[in-house]
Amino acid sequence: MNRISSCFAGELYDEFNYQAYWEKRKYENIAGKYALKTLLDKINLTSNKKLIDVGAGFGRLADVYGQKFKHATLVDPSIKNLEIAKKKLGTKGFTFTQSTGSELPFENESFDVAVFVRVIHHLKDPRKVLEEINRVLEKDGWLILEFANKKHFKATLLDFHNKNDNLEPIDISDLDSSLPFKNYHPKWIENLLRDIGFKIVKKLSVSNFRNPLIKKIVHYRILLAIEMVAQKALGIINFGPSIYVLAKRIDA
Repeated sequence: MNRISSCFAGELYDEFNYQAYWEKRKYENIAGKYALKTLLDKINLTSNKKLIDVGAGFGRLADVYGQKFKHATLVDPSIKNLEIAKKKLGTKGFTFTQSTGSELPFENESFDVAVFVRVIHHLKDPRKVLEEINRVLEKDGWLILEFANKKHFKATLLDFHNKNDNLEPIDISDLDSSLPFKNYHPKWIENLLRDIGFKIVKKLSVSNFRNPLIKKIVHYRILLAIEMVAQKALGIINFGPSIYVLAKRIDA
């Protein structure tokens, strides 16, 4: 069934132009999509697998997973973004559902893979959404999660007083922004996933060279060539500002 169902208001996200945001960030956009594809390729997929993209926005990542799954469900709090996604993708093989993610309107064990990318940093408490994702995943289901890394190389280098050693997330929101923006310690994420019922299988370090000066001097295609080689190795040390995690749902 192809539908757009209303669960919660998403006016807050309607105010932000995500398409324009990503058009200005070719390097970060492609780097993230490459990481997503790399992790999806680690999963043994069949043509009947179903995917849910929680916080899908305007369907930015659908070109990565759209061909790999029989059906993909895009979930977002913004009806505006979902309408853009529907117009862009069509309804063949896609479902569009409005929800914040804290109460996903799906039966238990409805999906094989969940994508949760560039979302967790906007949540005051991500546990409820991750618990819901766990609930709607099959027993051997997979989660691909991205989080803003509190302990990335630059932050660690500048952290003379070791404040970032504290596991608690830090809020780096712009005072003029209505959306929270939290950076997470990798160990905090690992502990949270384990408590909910996930086991981390793989990590990738992403957007490793997004420094404005580097991007100004070096063409983004050159940066991407280096990025694609470095993501796996740098993931081991949580180097970059964005960490992608492949985790498997495990029985308690």
